[in-house]
Amino acid sequence: MKKILGFLALVLALAACSSNVAPLESQAALTITYPTASTLNAYVGVYLSVNLYASGGGARPVTWRVSSGVLPSGLSIIKNWGNSSSQIYGTPTKLQTSTFTLEAKDKDGNVARRTFTINVKSPLPVTITNVDSVMPTGLVNTYYESYVLASGGVMPYTWSISAGQLPPGLVMGAGTIYGTPTTKGTYTFTARVTDSKGSQGSKQFTITIN
Repeated sequence: MKKILGFLALVLALAACSSNVAPLESQAALTITYPTASTLNAYVGVYLSVNLYASGGGARPVTWRVSSGVLPSGLSIIKNWGNSSSQIYGTPTKLQTSTFTLEAKDKDGNVARRTFTINVKSPLPVTITNVDSVMPTGLVNTYYESYVLASGGVMPYTWSISAGQLPPGLVMGAGTIYGTPTTKGTYTFTARVTDSKGSQGSKQFTITIN
């Protein structure tokens, strides 16, 4: 009888212990979480980089590949970049729409797949993007530097003055107006940017030298 009572007590004790143990959490599925958009835009001749990220799953690192379809011409994918990341990068070479499936696989064999589309378009027109047409004021015999900014087109850009004149002593190079002005006055000029394909944009500016 004592042996039976002892056995029952042991069973009850084990049952009590097991009731206090929290259940193991299930592992989250490996998921491609970035980018959030499935359709992306790119431009012929303009460098593109798209960061990719996967979450959940098991042991790292995550290995990436294109499992179906193809990337646009000129683009590639990094197989391993950090523990969970990758990148699509390169310079598109032609107009096209490419739909492809990315596969991310962790070290434990968990797999995530997601389909993306990249639309490769013609480059945007090159434009000068400075908001203010009046540049900072300069002083005679004091070094001066200011910038002209551009976007669109296909780099590299070439800069020039197409009308008017810079203050004497200043020159333009690589989007920078710089030098030591020698003469007081207010000077109006037109800056022109030309991209590698010959597209041009221009804007008029004014610089006052005191």
